[in-house]
Order: sequence, then C-alpha cells, then structure tokens
Amino acid sequence: MSDKLQSRKFVVWVTWLIVAVISIVLAGVTVILTKQFTEYVASLTEKVLSWFFAISMMYLGVNVVQKGAFAIADVFAKKEETVEEVKEEDTLEEER
Repeated sequence: MSDKLQSRKFVVWVTWLIVAVISIVLAGVTVILTKQFTEYVASLTEKVLSWFFAISMMYLGVNVVQKGAFAIADVFAKKEETVEEVKEEDTLEEER
C-alpha cells in the first residue's frame, strides 16, 4: 500500500486533483465576487476538468494494464515451473 502512495503516477494524479479542486473553487469565488460567469472562467474550468479526467483515465488504465501484465506473467511463471517439475520427474523415473 505504501508503495502505491509513493508512486509517481499517484503523485501526478493527486497533483491534478488539487489543481482541479483549486480551479473550481477559484472559478466559484470569481463568479460570486463578480456576479458574472465569464467565458474565460468557463473555458479554464472546462480545460482543467478535461485534463483531470484524462490524467485519471491514464492512471487507472496504466494500473489495470500493469496488474494484468503481472497476472499473465505469474501464470507463465507457474506454467514454466510445472513443466520443469514434470521434466525432472521424468528424468528421475528414467534413471531408475
């Protein structure tokens, strides 16, 4: 668990989460103070949220692919071990 919290992907995701939250809060404060919803505020908020969504999807996608690759590698490693065990058993039987 601590390895995941210290990973570069997680730090990037948390950083974008903070940027997205700050952007939305600042946009809200700007709208409240000026009592106007400008195109700039809408555009900036939309861009930050779309990038946050993209970063989140990359983070989740890489994690899923990584876990899948590890699972496949484990299956192949176990398969190779069983093949080696069978070969060793056959060799021992032939020697007898």
